[in-house]
Amino acid sequence: MTDVLHKALKWIDHNRYLVTAIVLSSVLIFGVVGCHSAVVGPVSGKLVGRSQYDQEVLTVVGELEAERQAALSSVEAFNVRAETVQRQIEAGYDELDRQDKIRGEILQTVGGVITEAAQGRLDPVNVATGAMTIAAALLGIGAVADNRRKNAVIERLKTEADTSG
Repeated sequence: MTDVLHKALKWIDHNRYLVTAIVLSSVLIFGVVGCHSAVVGPVSGKLVGRSQYDQEVLTVVGELEAERQAALSSVEAFNVRAETVQRQIEAGYDELDRQDKIRGEILQTVGGVITEAAQGRLDPVNVATGAMTIAAALLGIGAVADNRRKNAVIERLKTEADTSG
């Protein structure tokens, strides 16, 4: 047996680089084949193999898509609200401008009547014209205000119908 062992050791000594290459190749091949790839999973936070990692990735991608859809819905709702507010702001400024114009006309008419009275040239035709102008302006203001109120009620009902149905 010593002869066999002696011959084997002599052969290994004579072919030491070949033996070293065979040993390293064997370790490398068995090490690579025997080791499974693993990475930290995005959901579990633990080391997982490829199939488990694929499942976790699909889960995360699905959750992100759901979040994206929710964000898009929120953005759309915000845009609708911002557009509505912008229209309300513009309508409010238009209404203020219209009221200021009517107030100016009323003040001008009243001022004209007062000027006529102060100068002693006040006659019933001027008073009647001024009164009719003021009455027409007041009727116009009332009609426009009533229409604005009705439009607001209709818009509110449309919005409620859109959100409920």
